[in-house]
Amino acid sequence: MRYKAEEIKININKLIKTKPREAVIAKLALEESLVKNFTITRRSLDSRMHESSGIFYIYNVEFDYPKKIRSKSVKPADKETKVPKARPVKKGIPRPVVIGSGPAGLFAALRLVECGLEPIVIERGSDMKKRAEDVNNFWNERQLDTESNVQFGLGGAGAFSDGKLNSRIKSPYTKYVAEKMVSFGAKHEILYSAKPHLGTDKIRVLVSDMKAYLEEKGAEFYFGEKLTGINISDGKVTGIVTDKREIETDDVFLGIGNSARDTFEMLYDAGVTMEAKAFAVGVRVEHSANTINEYVYGSLNGHPMLKNADYLLKYHDEEYDRNVYSFCNCPGGYVINASSEEDMLAINGMSYSKRNAENTNSAIVVQVGPGDFGDHPLDGLRFARDLERKAFEAGGENYEVPYMAIGEFIGSGHPQEVAPSALPSCTYRDLGDIFPDFVRIPLKNALTHFSDKIGGFEGGVMSAVESRTSSPVRILRDKDSFMSVNVSGLYPIGEGAGYAGGIMSSAVDGVRAVDKMAQKYAEG
Repeated sequence: MRYKAEEIKININKLIKTKPREAVIAKLALEESLVKNFTITRRSLDSRMHESSGIFYIYNVEFDYPKKIRSKSVKPADKETKVPKARPVKKGIPRPVVIGSGPAGLFAALRLVECGLEPIVIERGSDMKKRAEDVNNFWNERQLDTESNVQFGLGGAGAFSDGKLNSRIKSPYTKYVAEKMVSFGAKHEILYSAKPHLGTDKIRVLVSDMKAYLEEKGAEFYFGEKLTGINISDGKVTGIVTDKREIETDDVFLGIGNSARDTFEMLYDAGVTMEAKAFAVGVRVEHSANTINEYVYGSLNGHPMLKNADYLLKYHDEEYDRNVYSFCNCPGGYVINASSEEDMLAINGMSYSKRNAENTNSAIVVQVGPGDFGDHPLDGLRFARDLERKAFEAGGENYEVPYMAIGEFIGSGHPQEVAPSALPSCTYRDLGDIFPDFVRIPLKNALTHFSDKIGGFEGGVMSAVESRTSSPVRILRDKDSFMSVNVSGLYPIGEGAGYAGGIMSSAVDGVRAVDKMAQKYAEG
């Protein structure tokens, strides 16, 4: 019989010499030799009680066992919820076009291949090898390629990030995406880790292998090619126009990412219905990884079963009635210049799979919305651009990242205790003038609150500007068909379109959109 057991706590000291399978089976008092097909379905870390009872890994598991188990912690396993198989589509339809090769675009292309189609993928940025060269050239020489950079190219912005895969969405499609990633080389543990991540080094290889597979299955990739127009007739897509060609098609999957600001402008001018949406802006803070580890792990900091820690911080500013929170934490990572437009400066966090750099960084961001910057669909883009221009000017107008000691910003006088890691280089500046009061004051109050809560927090540094947390635009789509509300055959997908927030949810969104399309072309 198939059983499940959930919330099984194993002290990390137990795991130094004992494998999780053995530790969980012993905790459940089962006969080890009778346990078959043991599978970890979820693993998380609980460090809340570190100073009293220790730190625990918490496991959810499933297994086969021939005897009846009398235990409140063990129950019959649920019937597995499976993702529907890709639906074959009828022959003869025009090849679908995917715009963008980030997670939404790549997984849309993968699902289209599984449906028996040969999609065309248009990517304004470069393939991975050239893209990495262009990014390194920017970081080393400050020569920005506005079409091949941290934001644009194979893998999307996530290829130069921490590669987080955790998501708040509850969908069987997340398992599908994770299993596909494992098939392309990701570690098996992403299938059960509560906070799975790939790291920039691993995700670059994974998306390159994924692209090679798609090409074997008939997909075509056009790199260095920008979408410049959408052909629409009688409310339906009839094709797309790039700066190099025109392609006739009835179905376009729009996975452009949230940095394709000129594309949003083109779509607006073409009459595609969209709206401004809330997002968040702020800074990226850095501390020594050891400072954060001590906060999270206490006296168990340095334990061999513990890696560099992340954290989650929240604060509500009463005066401005808005939330401030940590976002996109990168344990053992770096702050990077993630700019994609001339004379503007945006930053992000990035880490490698081992997460073993000296610093840990995280965005600390303030909620903003149409009430702050205007309700025209493109007003959020303009607001973000204005912040990025000010950050560029603050950095000396040469793409140096401006940074400041947290202690100085909040007025505590606490000295700076960590060196900034920002690539390509950084310069000390007063960051207060970059933000309007409705961002600056809540940010200052939040950082003061966090400094009171966490020892050593005010000794960190902060860099500007974190402006691309999510898309400030939503391209409206029908909830049933996933098509644009006013352009049939146009499927806005992923984070840029306003329907996802990260690698996993973007990939899931791309797959689901293809399944919606397949319904109208199903064989028979």
